[in-house]
Amino acid sequence: MRNACTVFLLLVLATPMFAQEAPRKAVVLGIDAVDTRLAEKWMEAGDLPNFKKLRDEGTYRHLQTAYPPMSPAAWSTMTTGLNPGKTGIFGFLKRKEGTYEPELSLARPNEQPLIGGTPWQRLPIALALAACVLVFAYLFAHMAALLPRKARPVHQLVPATLAIGMVLASPLGALDQRRWALLALGGIALAMPVLGYFLVRNKLKQRHWLIPFLALAVGLFAFLNNLPESMPQPITSRTGTTFWKIADDHGVRCRVIGAPVNWPAAEELAESKMTTGLATPDAMGTFHTYTLFSEPHNELAGGLTEMSGRIEDLKFEGDVANARLLGPPAKFDKARWKQWEDHELDLMPREEIPFTVTRAEGGGVVLKFPADNVVEQSEVPLKVGEWVRHMRVVYDIGGLIELHGTVSFKLLAGGRQVRLYATPVNFDPKEQLPQFAISQPLEFGAWLADEYGMFETVGWAEATSALQDGVIDDGTFLETCQLSFDEKRAQILGLLGRSDEWDMLVAFTYEIDRVCHMMWRHMDENHPNHDPHAPAEWKMAIHDFYVKYDGLIGEVMNALPKDALLLICSDHGFLPFYRAVNLNRWLQENGYLVLKEKTGAPTMAHLFDQQSGYYSPYDWSKTRAYALGLSKIYINMKGREPNGIVTDEEAEALKTEIIAKLTALRDDEAHDFAPVISVVKRREDIWEGERLGEAGDLQIGYARGYRVSWQTSLGGADEPIIADNLRNWSGDHCSYDPKLVPGVVFSNRKLDSTSYGLIDVGMTTLQYLNVPLPDTLGPKDGRAWKVK
Repeated sequence: MRNACTVFLLLVLATPMFAQEAPRKAVVLGIDAVDTRLAEKWMEAGDLPNFKKLRDEGTYRHLQTAYPPMSPAAWSTMTTGLNPGKTGIFGFLKRKEGTYEPELSLARPNEQPLIGGTPWQRLPIALALAACVLVFAYLFAHMAALLPRKARPVHQLVPATLAIGMVLASPLGALDQRRWALLALGGIALAMPVLGYFLVRNKLKQRHWLIPFLALAVGLFAFLNNLPESMPQPITSRTGTTFWKIADDHGVRCRVIGAPVNWPAAEELAESKMTTGLATPDAMGTFHTYTLFSEPHNELAGGLTEMSGRIEDLKFEGDVANARLLGPPAKFDKARWKQWEDHELDLMPREEIPFTVTRAEGGGVVLKFPADNVVEQSEVPLKVGEWVRHMRVVYDIGGLIELHGTVSFKLLAGGRQVRLYATPVNFDPKEQLPQFAISQPLEFGAWLADEYGMFETVGWAEATSALQDGVIDDGTFLETCQLSFDEKRAQILGLLGRSDEWDMLVAFTYEIDRVCHMMWRHMDENHPNHDPHAPAEWKMAIHDFYVKYDGLIGEVMNALPKDALLLICSDHGFLPFYRAVNLNRWLQENGYLVLKEKTGAPTMAHLFDQQSGYYSPYDWSKTRAYALGLSKIYINMKGREPNGIVTDEEAEALKTEIIAKLTALRDDEAHDFAPVISVVKRREDIWEGERLGEAGDLQIGYARGYRVSWQTSLGGADEPIIADNLRNWSGDHCSYDPKLVPGVVFSNRKLDSTSYGLIDVGMTTLQYLNVPLPDTLGPKDGRAWKVK
């Protein structure tokens, strides 16, 4: 008995030695633009009890943001643990190498030759394809002739008619209706073995095969030569491996929602699934092109607004007006494309879906689409103030490919003054093309839509551009923010309820950022565009979204798996945007930039149209420095820029001179001679890495209340150097000194570190999950905090 008790005690004591530790779980929420000052103010007021609970019981710290404090740059550091010198993401725009032209720095079109590309490359392809059919036809004809039956010659008119028909049909390969062209080519291909059989039966010479061969070759060449020379195979511009990909490589099951600067979704994941977020374009290939269909004439009808929105006149005949929903570039329409290249068209040719707008009783309308261009209902009634969400549409691209999208409409006004707002056309999560994937694997997007409802896939879903252009009111803008928030909330909480399927859940949301950009003027009585008579809900909009997120945090905490780590971080804070600074005008007045003529007021459309002549006013032979984007100055370097004039020896002295003058810049007496610039740094003093050369030479950090003007980022220099910001875009962070707009981190666990940076969050999560950190991390890259 005594021995039995001893054995039992030994077994009890030994059990922990053999017990396996339960797999750790981590939840990371990236909430764009949670500001330290606002969060602390409202936590103290008792309005954010869940954030306060995390602060009091876990950890709350200010986070060092990226330099510059722009969301693409900042989130890219967090997701990879690498500084911008290695990710290559320094903001939204950069200078295209070897030119003065700007380009988006988030994704590259990566144009690839389509079936050879040039006519001389396509000719041998057409001949080779025709030869393959000829060989098959020859073999088929001789095999068929061996069949045991009496083979009598056929009348000469039969093969002659077939041959003539093939010759006459071959030019049909050049039809713009490519399905008919393919039918014609298919008919020729099928006719070849039949013709060959008749040739064999009649024992004709092999030279008679030449006619069908040439007919098919001509048809194939005509077809191939009517296709565009190249097609985009986009890739993300960001380099570096995301922390969930590193985790997945070590067997950690991850679920990622709204991953920033990660489109198209091309990561090879074994056990993980993800969707893309910030930097995912719309189906037009832009980052947020809305459309306003307006019965009252708009002077911008048929063109683009400053913020790249489209305005289309609705011309009613009786009670019906025709309209069109534009989609991706119509690269298969070579005739229209050549017209655009020859400046005969104002706007790039695009695929279109026609539809009609019909007045209905009560001031509403009915939208009617062709049945072939929609997935579900083709007729949609709309009342004034009503939305129709996620209408699934289909673009027939060149008769060869179908691109599926979703679009939402709101009827802003009805009756005899119809105004119809359309969101950007999103990629449809249920029907994706791999080269434009918004999820990995593709089925994950469809699964999310089926489980938790359709959702917008464009990376900038909220209607900031439309409100900035003044085509919608603040209430409609806030609705777009609420709708986006609701979609993300459903996905986050839904996945939390399936915690047995994942080890790490990561989600990124962006609504607080958008609301702060557009609604700051209502909250801040000192803003020059403040309206004291605005509705109370507009004045409280920023506060109310913080409260919404606090509610979401409470729901997340309640659904959190036992003992899971919760990290909530923001990429930057926020400040008021009171005064706009035109940096190009300052450079001009200080003799660094020389113009041959006035720049006018460029728009987003001019910015990316290399044929717009938008840089033609610049005299590059005399210009030493120029501003591009939101916070950078480039030196017009000899040997780097096409017409550079500044030598390496002159560059350092020039940078020192510009830094001294910019940091001494003061506002006028009416604004107490306030300093405008907080800091100016050389790029090499901020970052390190193989992509450092892509950054602007000087990085500008503005003082509180001041921001680079919109026209500076668009290349304009005709504004005053400093002027009141009277636009709806009234709060910002993009070009401020990073020290003024730190991010934040909240956690349900105690975190220990000598410093806290956004760049550390992903690495901290990996270390907590016992995943080895990359051995490529340098001194300016991320490191892991200790989780207690």
